[in-house]
Amino acid sequence: MPTSQEGGRTTAIDPAERVVELERALERQTRLLALMDQVAHAAIRAETLDDAIKVGAMLTGWPVGHAYFLDEDSGELAPSGLWHLTDPSRFAPFRAQTHVTRLRPGSGLPGRALERVAVQCDEHVSADATEPRAIVAESVGLRAGIAIP
Repeated sequence: MPTSQEGGRTTAIDPAERVVELERALERQTRLLALMDQVAHAAIRAETLDDAIKVGAMLTGWPVGHAYFLDEDSGELAPSGLWHLTDPSRFAPFRAQTHVTRLRPGSGLPGRALERVAVQCDEHVSADATEPRAIVAESVGLRAGIAIP
């Protein structure tokens, strides 16, 4: 039976559990690729950037979508006015915090997507030590996020 090292101890890895874990990871990746395909097609058909971003946010089925843009002078991500909010009053604190939060490459989910030039997913954004909006995200019930560069 395969083993792994955890905290200096060797533990057995159940092959059946590993298969289930790998199947779940593959399923998540497949869903993410399908979503990215839908977003790309919607962006191509959109008449304006605003429309493309809003449609992309709605396709996720998530209650909040927002676009940051790269400020080429500073190299930081600057918040935009482009939002998709299913409940504007509930998410007002998150929107207000985002409005005043610029992100450096590597900072928060959008900053990681910028730094790595790759889609980033986080199932626990409120626990992200690099996310300056983590406390307010948790306060309004935001748990997961995706950032597409």
